[in-house]
Amino acid sequence: MAAWFLYDGRWWIGTVAGVACCLAAVLGDLVESALKRDLQVKDMSSLIPGHGGILDRLDSILVAAPAGYVVFAFFLGVS
Repeated sequence: MAAWFLYDGRWWIGTVAGVACCLAAVLGDLVESALKRDLQVKDMSSLIPGHGGILDRLDSILVAAPAGYVVFAFFLGVS
């Protein structure tokens, strides 16, 4: 219901942005995992041991945020 008011009745913009962000997050995670496999490294840092490091916590967001921005900029325009 909130999307109806936020996007002036164009609720499907939120759906497109959600799908784009989900796909980009999965791809970002896969690319980062492939990079770690190629480097033969389990953790990219020792700050969070056992969790893959800081990059493992951020890899999905680093790709999903720009994807969401592009979708919203395309449909809503950039001011």
